[in-house]
Amino acid sequence: MFIRKYWLPLSVFLVTIAGVGLYLLATQPPKEPIKVYKLVEPIEKPTTQAPVGDTSQGGHVHADGTWHEGPHEPVEQPSTADGNPPQLHVEPPSVIAQGNPTSDTMQDPSAESSRREWRKWHDEWSRLAKEHVQTTQEWIDALPQTPEELERFNTDESYKREVQRQLQAAMDKDAKAYVRLQEHKKTRPAIPPTR
Repeated sequence: MFIRKYWLPLSVFLVTIAGVGLYLLATQPPKEPIKVYKLVEPIEKPTTQAPVGDTSQGGHVHADGTWHEGPHEPVEQPSTADGNPPQLHVEPPSVIAQGNPTSDTMQDPSAESSRREWRKWHDEWSRLAKEHVQTTQEWIDALPQTPEELERFNTDESYKREVQRQLQAAMDKDAKAYVRLQEHKKTRPAIPPTR
């Protein structure tokens, strides 16, 4: 009798519960996969037993521990027409630092301008962020700091009004600093390319 009388509300209730359950299942993000890290012992490099420079086995060992069969091939030195070895010409550091004017190491004027604009914006951001931190500290400092000040705040109405006035002034100043910081954030230029 009960089910015949209330079949429609019970059906709606059950369908609602099923719908909410399906919605919650669909909106949950998938779980992170479990990562299993397997410890691996490093492979030891084989070491040579022969001392550096030992040639008893038909070769020699280099200072870094590598074995080399046989002697190195001799390197022929080029000579000039008069039979003397050529002189090595080394550019002075100032010439090397200047670079080739046609190379891509030259500074792009627009990139330099972009870096200046970014630096200017970042300096202003730093100044506004410091100001916001200072104003936040001001309203924190306006609160009663010691148990005695808290007791006085709870019992002395004139002291309570004065603390509330200072707190409100500091919070207004902090809110203005925060607004300036957020407005400046909206003017952020594109990050310049690196050199």
